[in-house]
Amino acid sequence: MALASSDNPHEAELATIKANQLLLEHNLSYLQEKSENDESFVVKRVIKSSRKSTKHDAIYTILQTFCVAPVLNYGNGYFYLEVTGDKTSVLLADYVANFLNYELDILWKAAQKENPQIKGLSAKNSFLRGVAQGYIMKINQEKSKNANSHDLVLIENNLLRQKSIAYPRLHGSSAPAPKNDPSARSLGIQKGRNLSIKPGLSTSTSKIFLLQ
Repeated sequence: MALASSDNPHEAELATIKANQLLLEHNLSYLQEKSENDESFVVKRVIKSSRKSTKHDAIYTILQTFCVAPVLNYGNGYFYLEVTGDKTSVLLADYVANFLNYELDILWKAAQKENPQIKGLSAKNSFLRGVAQGYIMKINQEKSKNANSHDLVLIENNLLRQKSIAYPRLHGSSAPAPKNDPSARSLGIQKGRNLSIKPGLSTSTSKIFLLQ
């Protein structure tokens, strides 16, 4: 993760990809070493806001590449983004969520400065969805080269099982198709493919809850 701060864009991208590979290896080791009766895992609230935005949707999407199961939760007049998984993955996802909460705004402002014709809420939302899409494309491309599909299914099934235990009444919700700005989305995809998760921001010190 520290190498992701390199001034060399290629080195920073490789560092981010390598961190993802190490996290996959960690989760596979975790699954192999835990006993069949061990259903312990961690649930952590990583973002709290008065309302959900497209930025939160983008963070949700990106967090799925960090071996956690993100959940959009609502209650008491607030929106919450929470994650479940093993402790190491959840703590990393907490950091990543807080990093992205700032970094996505910075990327949008930089994109506006470089492309003054791109403006408005529809363009911003399209850009943010593009960033998430571009990042996912990069990570999935590397996964297809370096990860066994059977191993990925094992990790995914374990996360789904943990999420069903933590949120037994969780149900999906549908929303109308969002307006899309093709130029802004294309620019976002480009930025997402170059996105590196860099260290340097403090994360929340809220408590971690262990569920069994």
